[in-house]
Amino acid sequence: MKKILTLTLLFLGSITTQAATYEEAMQNALGKMKTAKTAADFAAISGQFEQIARVKSEAWLPLYYAGYNLVIASFTEKDKDDLRDSYADKAIEMMEKALKVHEKESELMTMLGYAYQAKLSVSPMTRGMVYSGKVTETMQKAIKMNPANPRPYHLLGQNILFTPAMFGGGADKACPYLKQAADKFAKFEALSPLHPVWGNERNMKLLEKCQE
Repeated sequence: MKKILTLTLLFLGSITTQAATYEEAMQNALGKMKTAKTAADFAAISGQFEQIARVKSEAWLPLYYAGYNLVIASFTEKDKDDLRDSYADKAIEMMEKALKVHEKESELMTMLGYAYQAKLSVSPMTRGMVYSGKVTETMQKAIKMNPANPRPYHLLGQNILFTPAMFGGGADKACPYLKQAADKFAKFEALSPLHPVWGNERNMKLLEKCQE
């Protein structure tokens, strides 16, 4: 009986240690995001989250942040379009993989759409017909998955705002989505310190822009 109790305590202790290690690793990587500046910085942080994802394969947040940092790397890189593309392509691949396991997670679907935006931004004139539609379709799916999530409204509004009016974009059509995002952000509460909270500051700036 004493031996069984000892093994049980060791097992429970191992679970607690693993949980603490996972959270510490996530917090460490999230902390690095606050000081990252270059595309290379964000790509390196993505690699850190990817390593966590290999260990914590049942969790979607590590892959989510790995994709997020690649998307930011793609937008941050200014000189090499092939590198921007490779970052976006890898983010798309990660989100598609994650969605096969967590098919109803709105944040993952939102990040997939954000990666499509990164692809679009590399060459808007040549890719607009394909990727603008992909962004819209993906964000609408994310909204259906979780209408309370502000980020798909924000990114959908952003996409429309920077689409020429002749192709169905412009401030008049973008503003309603950005206003909805602002309302959602005002009520939004993250499920944990590890869950996504980004987007509000950028959304407010875009909302001011579309109201000029």
